[in-house]
Amino acid sequence: MTSLYTVANNPFSSTFVDTSSLHASLEKGSDDDRIRAMTQIVYMALAGDSQSQLLMDIIRYVLPSKNRQLKKLLHQYWEAVPKVDAHGKLRQEMILVVNAIRNDLQHPNEYIRGGTLRFLTKFREAELLEPLVPTIRECLEHRNSYVRKNALFCILAIAQNEPTAFLMPDAADVISASLELESDGVCMRNGFVALARLNRDLAYVYFRERYATCSDTMLKLAFIDFAAQDAAKSPDLAPTYTQFLLNWLTSTSVVAYEAANALSHLTTDQAILTKVASAYINVAVKETDNSVKITALNQVFSLIQDDNLSSLVMDVLLVLSTPDLNVRKTTLKLALELVSSSTVKQVLKLLKTELANSFKQNYDSSDQYRSALIETIRQLASTFNESAGDVVNLLLEFLGDLDSESSLNVVNYVKEVVDLHPDKRASVLDGLMHSVHAIRSSRAYLSALWALGDYCETREQIEECLSVLKEAIGPVPFTVNSDAKSDTEEVKQHSTKPKVLADGTYASESPLEAAAAAAKEAERDEMHQLRKLILNGDVFLSGALAATLTKLAIRYKQMLEPGSEANKMQAEILLILASIVRIQTGTLNDDAFDRIYSCINILVQGSPEEQQKFLSAPLKAFKSLVTHNQEVKAGQTASATEKHATRIETPVKFRLFSSLQTALEKPKPKTQKATSSLSQLKQVTQLTGYSDPVYAEALMSISQLDIVLNVMLFNQTSETLEDLKVEFCTTGELKIVEVSPPVNVAPMSFHTARVAVRVTSADSASIFGDISYTTKQKEHIVLLNDIRLNIMDYIRPSKCTDDEFRVMWSKFEWENKVPIQSTKMDSLSKYLDLFMRETHMECLTEGALEESGKFLSANLYARSCFGEDALANLSIELTPEGAVSGHARIRTEQRGPAVSIGDRVALL
Repeated sequence: MTSLYTVANNPFSSTFVDTSSLHASLEKGSDDDRIRAMTQIVYMALAGDSQSQLLMDIIRYVLPSKNRQLKKLLHQYWEAVPKVDAHGKLRQEMILVVNAIRNDLQHPNEYIRGGTLRFLTKFREAELLEPLVPTIRECLEHRNSYVRKNALFCILAIAQNEPTAFLMPDAADVISASLELESDGVCMRNGFVALARLNRDLAYVYFRERYATCSDTMLKLAFIDFAAQDAAKSPDLAPTYTQFLLNWLTSTSVVAYEAANALSHLTTDQAILTKVASAYINVAVKETDNSVKITALNQVFSLIQDDNLSSLVMDVLLVLSTPDLNVRKTTLKLALELVSSSTVKQVLKLLKTELANSFKQNYDSSDQYRSALIETIRQLASTFNESAGDVVNLLLEFLGDLDSESSLNVVNYVKEVVDLHPDKRASVLDGLMHSVHAIRSSRAYLSALWALGDYCETREQIEECLSVLKEAIGPVPFTVNSDAKSDTEEVKQHSTKPKVLADGTYASESPLEAAAAAAKEAERDEMHQLRKLILNGDVFLSGALAATLTKLAIRYKQMLEPGSEANKMQAEILLILASIVRIQTGTLNDDAFDRIYSCINILVQGSPEEQQKFLSAPLKAFKSLVTHNQEVKAGQTASATEKHATRIETPVKFRLFSSLQTALEKPKPKTQKATSSLSQLKQVTQLTGYSDPVYAEALMSISQLDIVLNVMLFNQTSETLEDLKVEFCTTGELKIVEVSPPVNVAPMSFHTARVAVRVTSADSASIFGDISYTTKQKEHIVLLNDIRLNIMDYIRPSKCTDDEFRVMWSKFEWENKVPIQSTKMDSLSKYLDLFMRETHMECLTEGALEESGKFLSANLYARSCFGEDALANLSIELTPEGAVSGHARIRTEQRGPAVSIGDRVALL
């Protein structure tokens, strides 16, 4: 009877091939025709049809061939084809196969011998292997190492498996004798691995004799693996193995890494663990693969206990020479864990050098690396208060070269130091006043002005601060026709439009004049940056400058007796404030105008009580904020300590009593497996109806970047379904990467097909497809229900700093604004909690969950398993009717996650 097949994922997947055509190709075809036919037959054998009627044709026409590709296909076919009959007896045809395999084992070509030996490791039939054992033994003495290394593993496979172990009872002695004469590194490694699995004592003897003189990397790795496993079984040998592994910590990177891994599990001695950590650091410095560097550094994290590795902090910082940003961030994080009071000055000096070098580098991530350096320096100063002054001077030195976010971070840190360290306040304020001209960012200027206005308290500080600010502001009063254009538009006109004389001709400009004009323009930009920002219409900065000048004037006036000097200073400040109001007429909003006007009013006719309140209220609010941040930080430190601490009631584990302790441990509750089964049932999707010829349902699971569909198929008919296969298509950022081949399913039988789908983005998508099969040479198709993917399966709550949130918020282009209307809820904090649960986002706003007012604004952050960031800002209010209203703004780098999360929010 002629049978028809269609095979997926092969050159003939779109055509039907019958048995007679395969027979003709094997008998009369060329080598290329036989290769195509054997490919078809192998696919059929893997699908469940061994094509036993073609077995003799394969033996007659393919087995004698010398074509290497045909031999490989033959090996695959012998592996898939049943070698025994229905009674469990070896099929008679396999005797001819055994003879052919023996000939290949004696072939003069070493690669045919080695490939045949590797193929034999997959056989489990003793009757088939028995006549081949003498030939396999002879291969151990072959001149070529490729044959010997495969012969060693072939002997291991025979001796290690229960059905064939009796064929080579002396396998360990044979391998041991072979190792005595072996000189090739790969063969020695394979032989030792085989010997260790068959006879531990012989392996230990060989290890003691050779580990001191071993120079081959692969054999060293085998020794390390043996030592780690044997030390767990023989604790009395642990000191011997420890000393041996210590000698290899200075070997090549791969050997040193594996030796360090083994030592970290063998001993708890702090001196040895320090050497282990040093070996990990050397691997991170020497290796070029960034993933290896990060892995080695993460291993050092696991060894940290108190200050046991603090002496290695400078070695860790050598890894900063790697340009990869993730490696650098991991290195800085590890350095923070290792630094101590004795090494903090050296670390700060090195970080200062790195910060200076970062301005000379042209990497894409230089700005992010610079921000990471600044954050590390800030954390060092927060941990070691005695170095706060040095850190401030270091950061202020680079203030003019930093970008907007970095300069803002520096100035904010200066504010904290000024408040928390009164003894360093004078030097820090002096450094800030000398660096104020270098600030380029408006937001950084806001913080700097606030610090100068609230903490300049002595007469000398106030006079110097006023002098610096006057110099930054430039000459006053501002005039609309001269100053505004001269500082902004005039420079542009001078550089873009030629000068026209009275007679209509163009005036020429010499290179010296152009250079002088450029130098003058650069000098003006350098000296009057604050003036430029004000003339450009920065109303927030104008208000902050007005408040700072007013505070300085009030303090200065309180220090002096009423007279001409105090009145002169007050008049100068009033002139500046009036000039700002005049120059920004039309651009000032109501809030900014009211703020400047209130400053003028307080300065001119404010009572002493009002002036004192104007001075103390902002400072009091900032102190409470700093105190709150300190409490949060202390709580996080306490939580981290408690996490790694051992409770007093925790039982002590003795290694000698490990077997007894294991027996005394409480068994796991039986409900765990049932709970796991129930959670899996929730992931099952029905694909077809109960009345369809083939019932199908899929169990969907997520494995890293793949979605794995285990499709259960049930043949509900009374016929055999031939070439039954499941075909899927996808929408969105999905790609089918693995499908199951077609199979034959008997009546009322089950079959499970596995399909893997690669996901590249956390986006809404669906999977659809059909089931096709053949009955009586007629093809049938059953359509499947769509599988909708839930984006929340890929979103994970995460944390980020406020600075990182602001940077990403301004960088991401895609925003989805979702309105929230008429949502019944008792309090806003309950809605925020519901929002976090449904969107899998983490709240970054401190105290938002405890908020009990009528208005709430919170920032939230999440990260997908594909490395995509998702930001959200929730602004809601509680209406008098008891409903929650407002909106949620979601920003992502790609469009898909923003839309998908927005749809999720809309369902709330």
